[in-house]
Amino acid sequence: MAEIHLEGPSIYTLTGELIAWAAKQLATNRFRDAGVVGPVEAFGFDALLQGCADLGLVPV
Repeated sequence: MAEIHLEGPSIYTLTGELIAWAAKQLATNRFRDAGVVGPVEAFGFDALLQGCADLGLVPV
């Protein structure tokens, strides 16, 4: 490959938006497990999927 083109949001902006979403979930006690867990364990698959969709991420 001589060239690659990527489309999508800035990774820094996306990271910030995901962290802000997670902080809002935690501030409103919308989490399932505490401690060191991944996002699916912490928020649930459906909530995480909806949060990503709200930020404009879509499955491809």
